[in-house]
Amino acid sequence: MNFSEYIMIMVKIMRNIKLLNSIYIKLKNMLNSIAIQLCLFLILLASCALAFFPWIHTSFFSSNSIKIEAKDISIDTKQFGNIKLVNKNADVAISFKANESMYNVTFYTSNGRNAKQTIDSIIYTLNVNNLKSNTNISFKERQMLQNRNITYTDKTDTKMLTENQTTFIMMIVLMFFIMTTILISRIGAQVAYEKGTQLTEVILTSLTKTQLFEADVISSFIVVIINVIVILLPMIIASIINDNKIVSDFSFLSGGNIFWILLHLTLCIYSLIVLCIGLCSISKRAEDSNAYSTIMLAPVMVSYLYTLINSRMYHGIWNFLNYIPLFSAFPILSEIITNSISTQTMIVCVISDIVFICIELLISKRIYTKNISKL
Repeated sequence: MNFSEYIMIMVKIMRNIKLLNSIYIKLKNMLNSIAIQLCLFLILLASCALAFFPWIHTSFFSSNSIKIEAKDISIDTKQFGNIKLVNKNADVAISFKANESMYNVTFYTSNGRNAKQTIDSIIYTLNVNNLKSNTNISFKERQMLQNRNITYTDKTDTKMLTENQTTFIMMIVLMFFIMTTILISRIGAQVAYEKGTQLTEVILTSLTKTQLFEADVISSFIVVIINVIVILLPMIIASIINDNKIVSDFSFLSGGNIFWILLHLTLCIYSLIVLCIGLCSISKRAEDSNAYSTIMLAPVMVSYLYTLINSRMYHGIWNFLNYIPLFSAFPILSEIITNSISTQTMIVCVISDIVFICIELLISKRIYTKNISKL
């Protein structure tokens, strides 16, 4: 090895060290910013609320049992939930009396009045039980009285969501929407700020424009990973506790579901960030980044609203949006959770996401290196 080759190797090593230092500084600046800290706090709060929802609901939001004074009436309270039979001396919400074939119900509190539908169900059950003893009523007539003469056949192509699945989808969508909104705004503002204050010119004395772009992309990706870990932490703790009275039941999620959810959403967010870095480099002033961030959030908002209205993939003429990560984040998420998407389709979606990101990297890099500095 001659001296010139040795010098070239040393230059490459120094450039790599400077690149690593640049990534570290950018990452540190983002993590120290109020916006990113607020983002981490909000998604941690939302994730804890999702993971420990049963305990939170029981401890802070569960209403007291509705006390009913029921004279000469036998009621199986278990089938009616929040009902408690008490004696006449207790602080009752409802007084319930039978007078031959009539029932006299008196409400003493607003909670008692709000339980009118429950009282109707109780009286209906009592009436059915009384009529069962009548031998003149046929078996079919008893079925009619109990609404058991109905046969349901479901031939729809959309699976019904359970309460756990619906809650999980809404909370995950909310967390990733918050994360995407704050990250895009903060990363775009940082790129525009460095350019507007001419910090870029100083940095470019030791790094190339391509390396600076790589530093922005890599540091942003690390921030995304940190946010995902924060979301997962409470859920991992909940799965270890595994007590349905304290933590939510995530048994409907398989290991494969979790893998596809994390991979898909990470790719979608990364896709938005890469494009955001490129577009915000066009900004002439730091405040100009707000306009570009708003443009970037438009497809996220479309995905968010579509999922709230229709928890399934795009269909019809909009089917192609399922393969564009800017639009597909939340509809695909719903399909994964409900096991409505095949592995083959999911692989195609992920491959299309990666191809789209590669194209974005090339375009954003070109825009960034052309506009980030006049040097």
